[in-house]
Amino acid sequence: HLYLKMNRFDEAINLFKEGLRLIDEFPILKNSKEALLYNLATSYFKINNFCDSLSLLLKIETETIDSLTIIGMCYHANRDFTNAYYYYNKAH
Repeated sequence: HLYLKMNRFDEAINLFKEGLRLIDEFPILKNSKEALLYNLATSYFKINNFCDSLSLLLKIETETIDSLTIIGMCYHANRDFTNAYYYYNKAH
């Protein structure tokens, strides 16, 4: 989280990936998975990697206004305006 706030996205990506790897090894950490997916997706979004960001966000079961908006922005960046419109509307 700190690396995200410091705009050190490559380091944030590495840490969030490691966190997801640990969840696979230690299922007791499963409750942290959606937060890690969201933060990893946000990190990818910040470096304009919209495809990876989108694929991670679509794995999150709990929809929030923030996640739906970022999904819409990813679709928009990829020029898929139909899906962008759908997710923007779903967010509000």
